[in-house]
This record gives sequence, structure tokens and C-alpha cells, in this order.
Amino acid sequence: MDAGGNNSFPQDKCRNNGLCWRTWSAGRHPLVAAVVAIFVLALTVGVYFAFDSPMYPVLTLLVLGAALSPYYLPVRFTLDDQGLTVSSLLGHRQKLWSAFSAYFPNGKDGVLVSPIARRGLVSATRGIYLPYANNREAVLEYLGRHLPQDR
Repeated sequence: MDAGGNNSFPQDKCRNNGLCWRTWSAGRHPLVAAVVAIFVLALTVGVYFAFDSPMYPVLTLLVLGAALSPYYLPVRFTLDDQGLTVSSLLGHRQKLWSAFSAYFPNGKDGVLVSPIARRGLVSATRGIYLPYANNREAVLEYLGRHLPQDR
């Protein structure tokens, strides 16, 4: 972990003057990651005893594992002239800049890029959150070239 409390990988090399970085949220907050993992295991055991079947705990682990995977697995973010890309071991998501209307900085932690031009619940659920990796200014500057900031 670096001095800023941000567990991230070194800045990746990008093609075409893009901006790339990787983060690992569980590494940033290991105590929270451990507590959540213990809770998931306790819930799985509880489901086993409640339903007395191995099928339901396995289903519980699969659903919760899929839901929590962006937190527990490293994620790579790429901003380029075309749009943004989010990649992890479980998938790859690419969106063009034309699919977004604005971006909303969230303090020192990250920025939300959204297809909704106003900040709110809908913009938060439809947007893509980009956590910083000691690159706040670079990310905001790059987004500013392609999108208007929060109105």
C-alpha cells in the first residue's frame, strides 16, 4: 500500500495517448474485505442449515461471488479517444463517449461517468464508477476533454 492508502498497480502503458490504470478495492480496505468474506461464509452456512440442502448454499456463493467480484478482483480501466473500457477476469465492458452525458467527481476516491446529465440515483445506477489510483487529476482532465462536468 502506498502512502496515500491506495492499493493500486503501477500505471499501465496505453495506446493512442490513452489513460490506463488498475485498482484492487479489496486491497485498499483489507479489514472490510475480511469482514464481508466472513459474513458471506456465515450466510452460506446459515442457508445450508435453513434449507438442509447443498444446492442453496452453492447458489448463494455463486450469486454473492458474482456480485462482489468487482470488489475482490483487480479491475483495469482504460480511457481513450473512443470511450472507456472496464476489464476484469470476469468480463469486459466498453462504452463510447457518445453513450455518456456527464461526469461527477466523488471527492478523492473516484468519479462517476453517467449517461444521465444530472446527479442522482438514476445517474448512479446507470453510470460507471471509476476509482482513482493516485491519478485523480489525470482522470478528471481526460474526462473533461470528452464530457461536460456535473451541471
